[in-house]
Amino acid sequence: MSKVFSNSRRLIHNLFAFEFIKSLELFQIQNLPFGPLQSEKDIFEFKYNDKIIIRFEPKKIGINSGFILNILKKEKSNEPEKIINSFYVKKYHGSTKESSKNLEKNDSITFSISAGIKFSASLRSSETKSIMKKRNFDLKEPFLYILLNSLNFVPEVKFFINPYVLDGFYIATKNISDEENIFLPLSKLSNDNIKDNFNLINESLNLTDFISRIIRLKDLHNENFGFIIDRDKNIFKSLTIIDFAQPIFMQSYKLSSNEIIKQFLNCTYSEQQNEGIRILNLDDSYLDESGKCIKNLFFKVEEKSRIVNGFNALEQFKKRIENVELKEINVTDMKKQNCLDKETDDSLDKKFINILKISKEKIKNLMLQEKGNVNKPEENMLKKPFKNVSRTNAELIGFKLGKAPDNIEISKERLNYLDDAFQDLDNYCKDIIYNYNNLKIYILNNYNK
Repeated sequence: MSKVFSNSRRLIHNLFAFEFIKSLELFQIQNLPFGPLQSEKDIFEFKYNDKIIIRFEPKKIGINSGFILNILKKEKSNEPEKIINSFYVKKYHGSTKESSKNLEKNDSITFSISAGIKFSASLRSSETKSIMKKRNFDLKEPFLYILLNSLNFVPEVKFFINPYVLDGFYIATKNISDEENIFLPLSKLSNDNIKDNFNLINESLNLTDFISRIIRLKDLHNENFGFIIDRDKNIFKSLTIIDFAQPIFMQSYKLSSNEIIKQFLNCTYSEQQNEGIRILNLDDSYLDESGKCIKNLFFKVEEKSRIVNGFNALEQFKKRIENVELKEINVTDMKKQNCLDKETDDSLDKKFINILKISKEKIKNLMLQEKGNVNKPEENMLKKPFKNVSRTNAELIGFKLGKAPDNIEISKERLNYLDDAFQDLDNYCKDIIYNYNNLKIYILNNYNK
């Protein structure tokens, strides 16, 4: 068997591809062998039995590095391939270039992973250098994917940590365009679309505006969100967000009562770059006719209509909270908090707090999972060099454990330390509730006048 060097893309792709597919839990691959890896330029694939092909293709658009994973089925050799599942996979916002990192100089190892694929890995005195840049991993981004998915704002999402590359945190969102549905971005809305689906579009856009204000979502431009449409019947089903950016680090994510009310009524956002729905932050001279139409039809309305739209958005938001299943919380604990009573605002507020808590804890638990604690050759690669002890996922993607030293004064740089990153996430959740209460109280008080 020829050696595969650990700083080669072949080893990285093989280990990554196999472990990533396992993480999707779509197949019981642990017990069934793959066929040979097929590779052509930047496209490579695994054959899975005689009918299934799992193909990785480069991601062609977007600022983050990543790829598209297509799962295809081919019943007969003379039939065309049929996509049965698809994921868009990106590295977290601000990721660095790929390179191998976990083997020490002169380390050499041969091992088999559970599907029967064998590798021989060796690290020479490296002839290739890693390309690195300053990084700040922001836990708010994966947290928001979990939160927004639970509230049915974003498609199904999965996370994967590739410990064999630098900064190997990947976010996979399911492709919502399939045989039954297509995704229509806001930029593609026609006058006929608006005329035929005015009420649904109005409710959906104002709900998106509402949620973006309380969680301070960024980068909602007209390609990043839109509508799921029935492919055959051309019926608008619901709004979905396919991409966004988390708020930049701030000492506080709170908006004062005066700030959030003023911005809500004026259809503006804070001075944070690209916050909220993008067309509301742009002067009409920078918008095309579609953008102007959407802005003026659904947002630039008098105060009374703005409050009515806000009230309807609040009601829609409550329904989404009601529909969330809190499997992770003990039913007895929920009864103590009256979270099972769906008729009062107070119980829904408590349930929303629990949704935030669960989303936050999922990210913390993911970061604290340990690798290199199983007696397998491939796991040995992930242990701390020379110490032969396991490492957490947080360490493998670049976090330093504990709190930042006092001499690090730049708050953003302190987020490279896990305790500080966890504290930032705690603060963010508290401030979401603060913003939510301020906007909710204003809308309710003025709607009932």
